[in-house]
Amino acid sequence: MRSLVTGLELRPLAADDARFIAMLSRRAFVRYAHRPVRTVLDMLAARDSEAFVAHLDDVPVGFTVVRLVDHPDYGPVAGPRLAHLDAIAVETMVRRRGVGRALLDHAEEHARH
Repeated sequence: MRSLVTGLELRPLAADDARFIAMLSRRAFVRYAHRPVRTVLDMLAARDSEAFVAHLDDVPVGFTVVRLVDHPDYGPVAGPRLAHLDAIAVETMVRRRGVGRALLDHAEEHARH
């Protein structure tokens, strides 16, 4: 999916993103988790989870963690695959520029395929 933010690229999590993920997790989730970095690392380690990192002009500026879970039955649908958005974070300096929306759109597109 193409972003409306010029210079924004969404990529699957790579090994060299680890430091950025830890740094942003600490800042973004400190209010919500006792150990925010450990919490996000646990999310990343979960079976069927995938993460995507937003890069603006090759600088990481946000990420999302999506987990796809096979569910035995969900209402009238037998055996659906459900998507859980476990985490989303965007650097303060680029908020309100469409980075979060692009990450959400990408997560939704990923969940559909």
